[in-house]
Order: sequence, then structure tokens, then C-alpha cells
Amino acid sequence: MRWIEQDNNKVYFHQVRCADDPDPTLPPVILHHGLAQRGFDWEEAGWCSAFGNRSVYFIDALGHGRSDRPRSRQAYSIEKRADAVLQVADVFRLDKFVFFGFSMGGRVGFELALSEPSRVACLIVGGMHGLKPSIDRRNLERRISVLRSSKWRLVERAVGAHRREQDFNTPEALALSTEAVLDWRGADDRLPELKVPTLLYCGEQDSLLEYARKTADLIPGCEFAELPSTGHAASFYSSERARELVHQFLNEGSS
Repeated sequence: MRWIEQDNNKVYFHQVRCADDPDPTLPPVILHHGLAQRGFDWEEAGWCSAFGNRSVYFIDALGHGRSDRPRSRQAYSIEKRADAVLQVADVFRLDKFVFFGFSMGGRVGFELALSEPSRVACLIVGGMHGLKPSIDRRNLERRISVLRSSKWRLVERAVGAHRREQDFNTPEALALSTEAVLDWRGADDRLPELKVPTLLYCGEQDSLLEYARKTADLIPGCEFAELPSTGHAASFYSSERARELVHQFLNEGSS
């Protein structure tokens, strides 16, 4: 793994070998995981099959995986996470790339595609909406409270990241990451301006489903898919339908 430095904090990234001979004419994919996850979760959950013959890169978001865990709430802002993606793209001289963000990573994707649309070939978001986080303030504040208690591992279980190899997680970094989400302005008023081809999917049993549907309605030409009998974690770790949707979207000429 390699890293970039952001305000003296190391953010790790890695190139994934999903294809034996990646096609240099296709925009590569940059992956951003959700809260309490890490970059390698994409490989372990079998996502490589969705990306075809593209180069693929993932990031360990600040506060996750091998990346640093600063004690400043501001360090975990959605805007800084989006900037970290651009820095990683610059390392590989990627003028344009596909961005795929799951859960927390989806918010990063909305910010990135709206602030730097010339860099994003297309946007894929799983299990997240682009509305103001205050719409879900009660649940986010409840999560922060749990993270600052002895029961903080319950948050890992809720997002599916509860295996032994997730021992790198620390409750304070996850709490600060969640607090920083509440500082994000959201994208409600900007979503109608989003011109990047977008796929948004969400599980039928995901508590964020209605917010995700409202988000899709605000984005011109957005493809929206509801995964039957699927919860939040399953839409990342075990949904074959989610992988099929992403593969199809990428092969229909969206990028």
C-alpha cells in the first residue's frame, strides 16, 4: 500500500488487481468504503467481478484501515475526504475516473461529483443519499453515543464490519467521522445540477431507502435500483444483484 499526506495525516491507498490486463482506454475505478470498513473489504466481498477490464484503486479513508486517526473532527470532513480522492487520482495521473462510494463513501461521491465534475466519468453510490445529514440527525447522534460507550462494537455489526480482521477500528475515530458527517452541508440544493451519469442503489430493508429514492429523483437521468429483501450491510457484502447492476451500468457506455 502507498499513502498521500493530508494535513500531515497519512491516507493509504492501493491498486487492486481485478483484471490481468486492464484496458487503458477505460476510465479506472476509485472505491471509497463506508464507516467502520476498510479498502480491502471490496476485494473480500467479491466486487472485482463488477469492474470488468478496468484498473481499480481503493482508499483506506482517514480513521479507517491503515490510515491515520487524528483527534480533530475537522480532519474527517466530507470535503477533505473528497480532496483525498483527488490526490490519489493525481498520484496515478488519472484525469478522469469512475467513483464508487458505499454508505459514508457515497456522501464523498456526491461532494466530489458536484465540486469536480470534470474529473468524474460517472458516479456510483450504494446505500446512501445526498440530502442534508440533519434529516437523519437522531440516528447519527445515537450512533455517536453508542460509539462513545462500551457497546461501540454494535456499530460495526450494524454495517457488517464485525469480523476479527476489523480490529483496526477505534471508537473515537469512528465517532469523529460520524460527527464530521453532521457538519456536511448536504447536496439537496446542488443535486439538480449534477450532470455526471449516476447509478444509485439501496436495499429494500435499508433505513435510508426513502432518502435514497428522494436523492435519485433530484438527479437528472439518475438510474435508481432497489434491491429486494436486502439490508444495508448485505447490499455491500453479499448482494449479487448489486454487483450485477454496477457491472451493467459500467458496460452500457456510461463511461
